[in-house]
Amino acid sequence: MDDEGTVIHRVIDAWLDAVSRRDIDGLIGLYSEDAQFWGTMGARLCHGRSEIRDYFSRFLDRYRMRADLLDLHWQRSGDRVLAAGAYRFTWQDQPDREEVDARARFTFVLGPTDAGWRIFQHHSSAWVVGGL
Repeated sequence: MDDEGTVIHRVIDAWLDAVSRRDIDGLIGLYSEDAQFWGTMGARLCHGRSEIRDYFSRFLDRYRMRADLLDLHWQRSGDRVLAAGAYRFTWQDQPDREEVDARARFTFVLGPTDAGWRIFQHHSSAWVVGGL
């Protein structure tokens, strides 16, 4: 894998790790200041870190949250990279409840900033079972 692919995997892996550790500060730090995010369970497009933090403060409020990468593809366009794939979230609503397994597909628009590579746009939508 070339250096660019390594950087992309590093950002995606850091995102998955922050979700799994429920590290909201680490997670939000991966987004650019003016990032846009449409969450899997979101009712609206989030603009900026503050709104993204609000979404994840509710999304990560689950017991034993874990995020795993299922598939990743990427392509460069100018100084930005479009990364698309699928991930799986597992959690429990309560310690004595059965584990929930939710799969989703995603796109991330990533690019370099003065502070390193950041997420400029992120879209996540529910996995379609039995789709076309």
